[in-house]
Amino acid sequence: MNLEVHTRSCKAKTFVAWWAALTGCVAAAALAASGCGQSQSPAASADPPAATAPQAEAAGVSSAGSAPASSASGQTAPQPFPNAAALLKAMVIAYKNATAYADAGTLRLQARQGGQDVNQSAEYMVVFWRPNKIRLKVFEGAMVSNGTELSAFANQVPNQVIKRPAPPQITIRTLFEDEMLGSAISGAATQAPTQSFSWVPLQLLLLLAEDPLKTLLYRSAEPVFLEPAKIDQYECFRVELARPDGKAVLWIDQKTLLLRRVQFPVEEMLRQIPPEEKVQSLALTADFTDARFQDQVDESAFRFEIPAGLQVGEALLPPALLLLGKPAPDFTFTAADGKTVGPKEFAGKVLAIDFWASWCGPCRVKLPLVEKVYAKYKSSDKVAFLAVSVDAPETPDKDLQSAFTELGVTLPVARDPQQHAAKKFYVSAIPASCILGPDGLIQDIQTGFRPTHDTELAEKIEKLLAGRDIHSLPLVQLAEERKQYTAWLDQWIKEGVFVAPSALEADLPPATIAPRSEPKHLKLSALWQSRDVKSPGNMLVLADPNQSPRLLVLDGGRSVAELDASGKPAAFHPLDMPEHQVAVFLRTFGQGEKRFFAVAGTMQPQVHVFD
Repeated sequence: MNLEVHTRSCKAKTFVAWWAALTGCVAAAALAASGCGQSQSPAASADPPAATAPQAEAAGVSSAGSAPASSASGQTAPQPFPNAAALLKAMVIAYKNATAYADAGTLRLQARQGGQDVNQSAEYMVVFWRPNKIRLKVFEGAMVSNGTELSAFANQVPNQVIKRPAPPQITIRTLFEDEMLGSAISGAATQAPTQSFSWVPLQLLLLLAEDPLKTLLYRSAEPVFLEPAKIDQYECFRVELARPDGKAVLWIDQKTLLLRRVQFPVEEMLRQIPPEEKVQSLALTADFTDARFQDQVDESAFRFEIPAGLQVGEALLPPALLLLGKPAPDFTFTAADGKTVGPKEFAGKVLAIDFWASWCGPCRVKLPLVEKVYAKYKSSDKVAFLAVSVDAPETPDKDLQSAFTELGVTLPVARDPQQHAAKKFYVSAIPASCILGPDGLIQDIQTGFRPTHDTELAEKIEKLLAGRDIHSLPLVQLAEERKQYTAWLDQWIKEGVFVAPSALEADLPPATIAPRSEPKHLKLSALWQSRDVKSPGNMLVLADPNQSPRLLVLDGGRSVAELDASGKPAAFHPLDMPEHQVAVFLRTFGQGEKRFFAVAGTMQPQVHVFD
């Protein structure tokens, strides 16, 4: 059940939880503090140029014979484009011809969930001056280039900053050549729901991509005009794009051909949200507030000083890897006997630390593998093991011991009341492991595990006992992963379709459906139907001795219907649970008078037990 709940929670994260990561960006906040933010836009030196007839002609269209479009205000707006595709081509040309561009964009999520309104927003802003000056703050990424020096941040790697010479030209590659920064800018790091539409922020897609329409029109039906409408004082064309992930609407300024709003498709997103989340409506919109083409931008927009205390480098590193080859931090864990242990207690020994939790399914798979290695070395005075639980402080010690007993694990256990796993070892996910050498240096740090973990761990310990360092191995592995990423990035840029990799999957050939036929050996027969259960969910069949079989069915997440073997209702049992919780899972254990029932829901930290 743990694995199933965890998987469902990850899906729900794409709906709301990823917004929490957008509002606490230390690095991006530092950017905003040193220059213009949403409320302080760069000064424009020229009025936005109007869309001219040559632009329309360059797009292969003519204003002659075009029909006027009716605006939302009832006025008539010029319509020099015979179809929506021609308008999109003209918009692309307008962005390519722009010397500079600026906006104070905002991404907004609006939803109705469980009878309550959800209204979240995050910055989605770009300032750009060709060829190589930029300031952006999108999702969890931020970048500034003043034409001489480029700096960049990503939330998932705090206290680090990229600093390198500015490239001669800002390109798509500039945004994505560092994998962690690219993940932050695209929204992939937070599973942002815009990434299936475009991994590249839409302003930069139009400004930098060789052919932005490859992305905008990816697997799209022919774009169509909707009724024009206004955003503040701006009259806008509206173009609908019907793609497999849903329908998007582009709001394009009738005068300047600036993209002023995008309504992202949400149909696929809605399909992935579990019904028990009770999401009635959903809208995801980017507003490019104060968007404008310019001849130049105030240089102060690209001014930035790196705050003191940040680690500066040409690339971002997973924080834990920064510890490799360095003395272990001054950690403190609490052993099973209540005594505190730290680096001094393990001086001169190889120390293998495994970070785990009693509720972590993968940890339960990994711990027996560590136990195999522990059994080999537990009598050695040169090797020590420590299974550090990151369970909440209120979790009883007996729960940890019960987990070990159940798994057949005898590793020395410790607790982490001061959260040093996260604070000093940068553990952000479990299971995780760390190996200290006899000299107290951190030799290895890993997140997750492979089925061969026991063999790999034993090999690493043997190398350390032989006096060899192994702390370069994770960096070698990282270098290889970066080579693979660069090869993928090269191909991605060559193809020029900047959508999430999952959206690039090739269309499957149509399935050939065989003619209907009846089973030869097993027959399915309907025994009965019931209309007494209005909203059926999880079901259990009970077959206690000396009792007729019964069927228990979750009904609406707040009660359990009990049906007899003929489908007739025997009883309805309301569930005494907090109002905000909904039951999704129904499990049972025991028999007869000692039978109990457990119910739980997704993203709910409680299991309710009933007799």
